[in-house]
Amino acid sequence: MPDQSIHYELVGEHEISQKTRADIQSLLTSSFDNYPSRSYYKQLPHQRLLAWSNDYLVGHIGMDYRMMSLSGISIRVVGGIDLCVRSSSRSHGIGSELLNRVETFALRSNSDFQIVFADDDRIYAKHGYQRADNPCRWLKINEHTTLGVAEELIPDALMYKRIGATNWRSGVLDLLGYLY
Repeated sequence: MPDQSIHYELVGEHEISQKTRADIQSLLTSSFDNYPSRSYYKQLPHQRLLAWSNDYLVGHIGMDYRMMSLSGISIRVVGGIDLCVRSSSRSHGIGSELLNRVETFALRSNSDFQIVFADDDRIYAKHGYQRADNPCRWLKINEHTTLGVAEELIPDALMYKRIGATNWRSGVLDLLGYLY
């Protein structure tokens, strides 16, 4: 059961204050090894779902809502980006509640799938995500420079959760943009 003293906030990237951006950066850099010194990895997400304990940021997931192509079929996708919970706040259901709220957003937005790229699949598997071994195509970005288009397998990283009526299929997943 999620901690009831946590306040959850869905905010558009363009609405984030400098203070909140600094809080996000601090949480991300403390949660992930070798994370750049900014509030995003390669590109800004469209929205953030934030978990606050009073005025202290304890959880985060970025969200992108966009079209992709799965084996030539257009799909609507909500992508989860950089799910993390402050180490002192883990095991209180915050990460699960963030994923539940992302799913609610995906359902309301008529998405076909939720997608994440995750090294550690434990929380995602618990929430019904499945591993997929599709080759992926994406826009390669490094330090604010477009390097080209990549197409390759990303071993043990791609996970999806079916939200709509469309079934997952084999073939190339074209992200029609950057890799989160």
